[in-house]
Amino acid sequence: MSSSNLYRWHHQFPSRELEAWEARLNADPERTFIFSASPGQVEVTVEAWCTERTEADAIKKEFGGRITEVPDQNWAAVDGSASRRRIIRIRDRMIVTLDDDPEFLAELKEKWPERHLLIFPPDMAFGTGDHGTTSTCLRFLTDLSRKLSPGWSLLDLGTGTGILAIAEHRLGAGPILATDYDWRALQVAEEGLLRHDIPTGSIELREEDVLEWTPTKTYDVVAANIFSTVLVQIMTKLRKSLKPNGILLLSGILATQRDEVVEALEKVGMTVLREGRAGKW
Repeated sequence: MSSSNLYRWHHQFPSRELEAWEARLNADPERTFIFSASPGQVEVTVEAWCTERTEADAIKKEFGGRITEVPDQNWAAVDGSASRRRIIRIRDRMIVTLDDDPEFLAELKEKWPERHLLIFPPDMAFGTGDHGTTSTCLRFLTDLSRKLSPGWSLLDLGTGTGILAIAEHRLGAGPILATDYDWRALQVAEEGLLRHDIPTGSIELREEDVLEWTPTKTYDVVAANIFSTVLVQIMTKLRKSLKPNGILLLSGILATQRDEVVEALEKVGMTVLREGRAGKW
């Protein structure tokens, strides 16, 4: 079997069983499962992306379902062409949707009034939450937020749409600094702040090239969803930007580049506490 292929494990179940399936699947911290459903939908779809057939087979053996083989060159198309009506459930705290239709949003709010609703239309690009790396970050940050006191500080490097910063503001983070080297991404992030009614000053947006960046403050949590080659180059800076016992969340790392990132972490005195995988990332 060609190693250039991806494997999509997917399974459908009645919507009334959703909470039970969420508890069952989310108990596995090593994998990212994406739930897709709309208000009133009878069936819910859950999926996971794997780079190895054996990994997909293991999930199927444990949970049933089906496996679809997808050529790797079509990853971007598959990962970004989901229906605008698709939603991504982040634990029991958030709903991310690509659809900004007012009626649909009202349905979501009515069905899940206790959850934070994040709206990132796919035409915004720069990260809508639909990509496995972003959804994995959201899940890890959501888990972290349960353990931290309100007002914990966050540095979001490579913020893109600002989705991580906005999500964590909703979950009690602040102050927050979100940076990106691309001014167009920061314009999109600014639109995101307005869309989600983020109070002025709660999230500072700053144009910053991380390769030229010099840390001037320390943070409780530092999130960097950028290419692994860059992460390796700035690992010392990342270490210096953390408070004692701070948490560093890294993403954008291909599975084939995982070891070099871990080696760079260990060189600056940090250890891996938890890992997650989404397809080839």
